[in-house]
Amino acid sequence: MDEEILNRFNRLEKLLTERNIQEKEFLNVDEACQYLGIKKSTLYKLTHTRKIPYFCPEGKLIFFQKADLNEFLMRNRQHNEDEIKMRTEKLLRK
Repeated sequence: MDEEILNRFNRLEKLLTERNIQEKEFLNVDEACQYLGIKKSTLYKLTHTRKIPYFCPEGKLIFFQKADLNEFLMRNRQHNEDEIKMRTEKLLRK
């Protein structure tokens, strides 16, 4: 019984955290990692190589604008088979 209550509490806590992240415009490192579904080391590598924009207002802590994270996620879209066929047909007609 105690384990079931603890599991429910943990799920509730996770849902509240996810909801909080969804409502925020700016995210800290932990929140950005959770939002993107990546590890901290990967996020720091992306910032170090300037592949993802971030803000550093005081020189130490970094923050990410959710719009920038969404733009990052939508890079390098892979087309599905139908889109490739349509594009090929369009090019062949020219």
